[in-house]
Amino acid sequence: MGYPGEGLEHLKTSVAFIKWQEEYYTEGLTPGTEDYEVHRAGVNRRMFTATAYPGTDLFKHPKVQRLLTENFGISFDASGHPICDDALHYYVLELDDATKVLKSPRGEPLYYGEMDLERFLEARDYVNRGETFKILDMR
Repeated sequence: MGYPGEGLEHLKTSVAFIKWQEEYYTEGLTPGTEDYEVHRAGVNRRMFTATAYPGTDLFKHPKVQRLLTENFGISFDASGHPICDDALHYYVLELDDATKVLKSPRGEPLYYGEMDLERFLEARDYVNRGETFKILDMR
């Protein structure tokens, strides 16, 4: 979640797919039974936050590079490669968990998608609390 170009409707489509998988794999099973819970647990409801790791296509995306420069002070050469300096080093050290929202040195969330930041953080909070399907009710 949080990729460039992703809006709320795109995110809802991803969540609906997760819900469909859960329904598909538990079809015909009785809720609350061990069989049901085992099949339900086999569906991953966790969603990762778009994280731009150096060398990936996401890291090369123009919007991502602009935001990395604005938020972390990372510089890029004419070919789009990062300049290996303290800013890049700090950023790399922050890349420890793709489920979290990265924060700039000023404490501001780093987000690449198209919905407003508050809405994205609300959705991320639902995922963190294990309430991913509540995203489907967001407006």
